[in-house]
Order: sequence, then C-alpha cells, then structure tokens
Amino acid sequence: ADYDRSITLVAEQEVHGERTILAAGRCTKGHSADLTFALQVLPHYRKLGLGRILLEDLITVARKEGGRCLKASVHETNEVALTFLKKLNFVIHASAEEGCVSAMFDL
Repeated sequence: ADYDRSITLVAEQEVHGERTILAAGRCTKGHSADLTFALQVLPHYRKLGLGRILLEDLITVARKEGGRCLKASVHETNEVALTFLKKLNFVIHASAEEGCVSAMFDL
C-alpha cells in the first residue's frame, strides 16, 4: 500500500450514534528509509492497550512501506512514554533537540 507521505490510524468508540476518537497514531515518511510516528491516547483511555495496538499497527504499516527505522522524539522527562516504548523494544538515544530523546525501532 502506498499512503503517499503519511497515514493516520484511530481507535474510536460509538455511543448513541456519536463517535469519539479515543486514540490516534500517525506514521510519516521522511526523505530516507526512516519513518517518524506520533501517538496520542485520551487520558481516560490509557492503560487499556489502545496505544500498543495502534503502535503495533504503525510498525506493520512502516514495514510494508519499506521503512528501515520507526522513530519519535520524546520529551526526556516523559517517563510514561519512555517506559511504554521500551516495553515495545524501542531503543532510546540522545537527541539534538533540546529536552528530548529519540525513540527508535529497527524494522
């Protein structure tokens, strides 16, 4: 599949005919074989596995797109995100961006 430059995946809930996005993840192609991602889950819906499912799906998309590495910039004090990413085998590296680290996953 070719999604041009990026793809966004969402987890949503429908209640009484009204849909609400609970979590979203986006994967974006760069100029190299590296892809970047962003992931957000509404606070009330964290710890339910939505982030894990979306990120695993983004990894699958990145592999299908021929990516070499999936990466994100994470604030160095965001221990919740860093712990989550480490559990999914992301490696944390220093970053040139002040106050941030790079989370990287080899595809």
